[in-house]
Amino acid sequence: MISNAPRLKLVGRLLWNAGAFIFYGGLLVKLGLLLVESTPADSKVTRSILGLCTNTVIHEAESPDSRYVARMIVVDCGAATSPEGGINVFDRQKDMTHRGLLNFRGSPESFSIAWSGNDTLVATGLKLESLTALRDPSSSGITVVLQDAQSRQ
Repeated sequence: MISNAPRLKLVGRLLWNAGAFIFYGGLLVKLGLLLVESTPADSKVTRSILGLCTNTVIHEAESPDSRYVARMIVVDCGAATSPEGGINVFDRQKDMTHRGLLNFRGSPESFSIAWSGNDTLVATGLKLESLTALRDPSSSGITVVLQDAQSRQ
């Protein structure tokens, strides 16, 4: 009797290699498209590495001493999720970004961030119920103060 084991091994290897070829071929095509896709240097919209999420800088403010640049960013990953955002502060002196000093759900309708001194950032226009995180200033040296939209008027 002749065994079918060698033939099954060959078919199994063939299927495995075909699957790997399709996966890595698709990955190479996607990476090629990312390299070809151009974004203007002054653009406030970027895409994640796989192109699934859109990161939009909706407001930017520089500290009075020019050491920090605060950016309010909204991340939108499509129809399956709701937009989320936060405030990241880039420290030019240390060449590092402090991420998530303040995080929120949704996209703020009326927003503003402004510096009140060299190390205090005032965020206005965010609804308090949309706030998901507010980081302790000890990690960055920056205090984030929330000001309700009604108190601005």
